[in-house]
Amino acid sequence: MTSFTLAEVRERTYKRRDAWWTVFLVDPLASRLVVWTANRTGITPNQITFGAGVLGAGAAVCFALASWPWLVAGAVLFHLSFVLDCMDGKIARLKGNGPSSALGWTSSSTASGSSVA
Repeated sequence: MTSFTLAEVRERTYKRRDAWWTVFLVDPLASRLVVWTANRTGITPNQITFGAGVLGAGAAVCFALASWPWLVAGAVLFHLSFVLDCMDGKIARLKGNGPSSALGWTSSSTASGSSVA
């Protein structure tokens, strides 16, 4: 089993240009989680995409409840959903086990659906 380092994750998976939110608040966490996940589990990018969708749906429910504690919970779930969404692509690029075209559509539509929420 290959052992990946944080430097290798950064080199092989970071985009040259990205949004400030991703650069400062998502990638630092996602990259560390990718190192742990890639080295210690057999979790696939598709499984991570599913988790991101579940968290995104949970965020939508929290936002629909609309009182401030639920809005805070929704914001946290939404951020974690985005972290997972970044992780699935990073693990796919790192391990070379990206989704099929149908599942790639699921990943992008899950991310879009969470953004709409």
